[in-house]
Amino acid sequence: MVKAPLKTCGMASGVKVLRNAAEHARRLEVLIENEDIQVKKPLQVLWSSRREVWNQLHEKGQRNECETRLRLKLSAISVELALRESTSVTDSVRLLDEALILGHPSFKSLCSSFADELATLSGALRVHPEPMALLGHERIREIAGHKMETQNLVERIPSIERPSIAQFVSRIFWKGPQIISGVVRQWPAFRKWNDFSFWEAEYGHRWVPVELGSKYTDPSFETQLIPMSDFVEQHLRGESRGYLAQHQLFEQVPSLLSDIIEPEFASLGDSSSEAVVNMWLGPSGTQTPLHHDPYHNLLCQVGR
Repeated sequence: MVKAPLKTCGMASGVKVLRNAAEHARRLEVLIENEDIQVKKPLQVLWSSRREVWNQLHEKGQRNECETRLRLKLSAISVELALRESTSVTDSVRLLDEALILGHPSFKSLCSSFADELATLSGALRVHPEPMALLGHERIREIAGHKMETQNLVERIPSIERPSIAQFVSRIFWKGPQIISGVVRQWPAFRKWNDFSFWEAEYGHRWVPVELGSKYTDPSFETQLIPMSDFVEQHLRGESRGYLAQHQLFEQVPSLLSDIIEPEFASLGDSSSEAVVNMWLGPSGTQTPLHHDPYHNLLCQVGR
């Protein structure tokens, strides 16, 4: 992790680009009626204001007009803090990621591009552990943790190898669950994502929401924002059980989209809405309790 302030990292061009975000934040102030969100406040006051907004968001727990203003405030303050020269590179990336995850959608493209800019301009952000790709998938399974438990199925789910669109429609669409094999083998993700060092080297500095607990119905269940490098070390390589679940990581880090290819079957869904792409990343043994989704799902499993 890099703790040097922005001004010492040789990133003048990046900071210049990032200044555009501050201008955007100031323009958005007019959208927030009766809210004090002057981004030119002293640093200590900004941090205090952000902490207050953060707490209010967690207390609200509901979507309403008040929450919209709070999310705008969180985004604007986080972006301004990320631009301050006294803020470390690590903290700047964390602030931008938190704005992406919890802030207002109008900031998403800005925060994402600026976080990528920081990563590109600061080579010191990258870590280079020994590559694991040469160890093979069996060794990776051992390092990842426990063996996957096989449950007795009430009814075996049928399987089909790379069906055509016509086969998909006639055999699968509207007719229940089915395992489709061979679709993701050509994805770059199939080769890259199984190597834990890939996540550390490329995205170790990015902050992600991690669910702690075997399932969300557990009394001790909680969600924490931590660096991806900590998630890999503690939960993928380590014994602790944490789960990056149903997170729109591709919106937070758009460069990951180049590692996947949207299955052609997705075009058969509801044409009135865009496909929502979420990420699940975690060790073996994680669970999702029985539930029902009001929309169709294509769950693509890469690796183990």
